[in-house]
Amino acid sequence: QAPKALKPALPGRGGIAPVLVPPRRGVTQVASQPIRAQYGALQARMLATRIGEVRFEDPEAAGLAMALDGQEYLGHQLKVKEDLTSQDGTKILVMGLPKECGWQDLKDLMREFGDVAFVQVRDRITP
Repeated sequence: QAPKALKPALPGRGGIAPVLVPPRRGVTQVASQPIRAQYGALQARMLATRIGEVRFEDPEAAGLAMALDGQEYLGHQLKVKEDLTSQDGTKILVMGLPKECGWQDLKDLMREFGDVAFVQVRDRITP
């Protein structure tokens, strides 16, 4: 499968667009050089964030964790959504996690809302 190109966000900047690398195990990665060329190193770092999947022991804890939506965590604004694929309502998605956030960090953050059954953190790129 050939890589797909994104449209440049800033027209007239040399026609450089970020190039999507074919996904590996469901994770979308972006080549860093085109982003740096178009947006600069600082903005390229800000574009790269992580997404977390958290499963609680009970749905009430997942509902309580939704209070983190819009809150700041390590300088990044979190977006928390209920995972609509969860049949029992125990799973949430946490977007906007900083690059340095690992699964243990997210688990520690979520423990204040209830017993955590599972946490996974992976890289993602924000649109």
